[in-house]
Formats: sequence, C-alpha cells, structure tokens
Amino acid sequence: MDTKYQCKAEMEQNDKLGVKIGGMGSAAGERKVSVQGHAPELVKSLEELYKHSSRSNKRIAKWLLDNPGSALELSLDELAAVTGSSRSTVVRFCKALGVEGFRELKRQLVRPLAQDTRSLANDEVVEFAFELTHAAVRETLLNFDYAEFAKAVELCAAAQYLLWFGSTESGWLAQCASHKCGLLGIKSRVFVDYGSFMAQSTLVSPEDVFIAVSWGGDGEHLRRPVLMAKELGLPIVGITAERFSWLADTATACLVAGNKCVSKENRLVTIRAGQEVLMNLLVLKTARARGIEWQRR
Repeated sequence: MDTKYQCKAEMEQNDKLGVKIGGMGSAAGERKVSVQGHAPELVKSLEELYKHSSRSNKRIAKWLLDNPGSALELSLDELAAVTGSSRSTVVRFCKALGVEGFRELKRQLVRPLAQDTRSLANDEVVEFAFELTHAAVRETLLNFDYAEFAKAVELCAAAQYLLWFGSTESGWLAQCASHKCGLLGIKSRVFVDYGSFMAQSTLVSPEDVFIAVSWGGDGEHLRRPVLMAKELGLPIVGITAERFSWLADTATACLVAGNKCVSKENRLVTIRAGQEVLMNLLVLKTARARGIEWQRR
C-alpha cells in the first residue's frame, strides 16, 4: 500500500471554499485581538480573548472553541442562548475578537472546515492522516445499512447485559464502548481475550448480547469466543471493516465501517474512526431505545 498517495484523488476532488479573512473592530475595556491569517490563528485569538476578557466573553470563547462546527448552524439568538448571554453581549464579543459582527465570525469559523489540511500545517503526514480519517468516516456513512443497524439496536435494547469483546486494538474500542455504557446506565461487561470470556461464561445469560469488535472479522482469537457465545444462546452483533468476513457472515447483525489503513511490510496500521462512529451510534441509540435521555453538549 502506498501511504504517500492513498486518498490523493479523493482529496483533490474536495471543493475548497475561499473565505477571505478580515474584520476590524474594537470594544472598550476589552483586549482586541486580530484574526488575520490562517484558521489556527483564529483559535489562538479565541484562546487569548478567553484569558483576557470578561466572564461572559469567556463563556462564548470556550463554547466556540469546543463547538466550531455547531456554531455554524446557529443564529445570533441561538448562540446567545447556548452561552447564557445576550445578543448585545455576542455583538460586543465579536468586536473584542476583531470581527465586524456575527456573520463575519461565522465566515471565519467555516475556514478550517473548507481549507485543505496542507495549507494549515504544510505537513504531508498531517495532511494524509486527516484525509484518511475523514475518508474512513465518510465511507462508513456512505455504506451505512440502517436496517442492519436497527436490528442491532433492537438486540441491544432488549438485552440484560451488553457483552463487548475485542482483542488488541479492538479490545481498546470494546473497553471504551463498555465504559460509555456504564456512564449511561446500561449494564455492560467487556472481554479482551477468549480466556477472560471463558472464565466468566457462567455469568452469561441468553438474555445478553455479544458484541464482537474486529477489524478483519476473522481469526482464531475471534472465532473461539464468538462460537462459544453462540453455543450459550447469545445473539451476536459484529462491528468490522470487512463486509465479506467470517464475522459478517456469522453475526446476527453486523455493522461495517470504512476500511482505511497504512502498512509496514505486511503489518497493517488501521484507522478505526469508522468503527468508533458505529460503536458510538450503537451505544447512544440503545440508550435512547431504553428511554435513557442524554443531551448534546
């Protein structure tokens, strides 16, 4: 696999939105900062304003730093509401930042979303890694099978325990998923090898669901616990990057992520962003199906 040029064609097809950075302004009693230049300078300007500004401006600056994409969808009134401020406070914030109003602020916030990573960092590896991660998520969305997802959610919503399984890097994802279940009040256990699952098999019930996370979807390390789970009467949910794998064929329901990786000789360094998206979707949708309310932050 050529790690230098993979996804290059996709990257060149991306539209680039040219947004001119400008805007001058002032605010009495506030330190005025400039947002001229590249998007990272806007981030630095927001951080600088946070350090040397009023409490209300700190709230707005922090919210924009934490939610740059969401800010593009909000009106002036909505931004004021989510930051616990007023329209006039947001307008004064824009002046303190050195932009000519809320519309200009949104124009400058959109720049990092439209700009080629290369122009932000001028670094081939940074450019490539961002593009590959984006491609993994995009392919996951394009190939998303909602019927299969709904089946997986139905199994998880009805289960007593969600039993997450994964080894090595997949084990880390399984542990993250189980941790999120715990935070949401969903009963969950996690196993990172066949031995740990076998040791606790007496605690397993047919009312549980076995969720296997695996990049390649095959291998003895995966087959043994999955087959054991089936023998115990558990439905199987698979999360893999290989749609024609053994796991995809064996699972009761299977979610397929975008398949992106780099290689060193015959060793693969996988990009798991797509699988993480599917894992988050499954956990959040299961919580909602169980009547567990969560709020977007």
